[in-house]
Amino acid sequence: MENLLNEVKVRIGKPYGDLEFLLECFSEVLNENNEIELAAQVPWISGNEPDFSTENTEKLLHLFSISFQLLNLAEVNGAVQNHRSRQGKNGLESVSGMWGNIFSDLKSKGIQEETIAKNLEKVHAEPVLTAHPTEAKRPVVLALYRQLYLLLVKRENSMYTSHEQEEIRQDIKQILHKLWFIGEIFIEKPAVESELENVLYYFYKVFPEMLHYLNYKLKQAWGKAGFNPDLLEDKKVKNEILGLLLTELELTRKTMLDLLGSPSKERRKNHYYSTQLRAEALLPLHRQQVSLLKQWRKAQKSDNNGNHDFLLHNLLRSINVIANALGTTG
Repeated sequence: MENLLNEVKVRIGKPYGDLEFLLECFSEVLNENNEIELAAQVPWISGNEPDFSTENTEKLLHLFSISFQLLNLAEVNGAVQNHRSRQGKNGLESVSGMWGNIFSDLKSKGIQEETIAKNLEKVHAEPVLTAHPTEAKRPVVLALYRQLYLLLVKRENSMYTSHEQEEIRQDIKQILHKLWFIGEIFIEKPAVESELENVLYYFYKVFPEMLHYLNYKLKQAWGKAGFNPDLLEDKKVKNEILGLLLTELELTRKTMLDLLGSPSKERRKNHYYSTQLRAEALLPLHRQQVSLLKQWRKAQKSDNNGNHDFLLHNLLRSINVIANALGTTG
């Protein structure tokens, strides 16, 4: 397998150099934990066939599982960096399937921007939480692999000195050390509460961040295609989102009431009235913050740098005021 990795490095390139780096780090971690025999069986770099005849079968399976995850990380990072390189050299339209490519293709066919915007309103997409094999992994393991991926991306930055690159290498080894000693998958079926917690994590953490990112990429590609940005402003969509937020708020209130048995006004009187006092004074600040945000976004589009900086300063100040007002109330 060692010769095969070298051949793939020559034919495909950098992603598999990253894989070799990660596997070498993993091998060092195993050696440092007195797993000498296992370190000599790390795939693609050892040249040795795995020996499942010993009492180390469970550990060896764990070793291969981590190794394949490292392969996945290296390939994903390679694909992302390739997309970035192509878009940097040839524009957003250079990567097939991306918004920039689609808008460029539609524009070249003479389809008007108004027609495209009107049809975008008809697009319906919804996230689906499937029983994907990765969901069998513990959330802490998924989080560690995410940290590992970010460190791999960090290695791409040429601004870091050799000393800083060594620090990144040590951080990678620390994560691999944790992964080696953490049970990777759920042996027993997770409880309903655990599954619910995982679903809520996606709703409150993953989806909001991704929706913001996807919306930004859509608007960015739309602008780069030379289309009118005002055509993407959809009040109907905004109202639907607001409705979802209000529904979620009411559902949360009802759930908390059912869970705790009585309203906060009765359970925590001091906290309740302190919050009410803050809320009354905060309301005009919230309105002012929304007004400042609208003005700031408008100034961004007009390229009025002086007014933009002034509004940004006040916007940041309003955030600070509201944070001070909330204090420890959350």
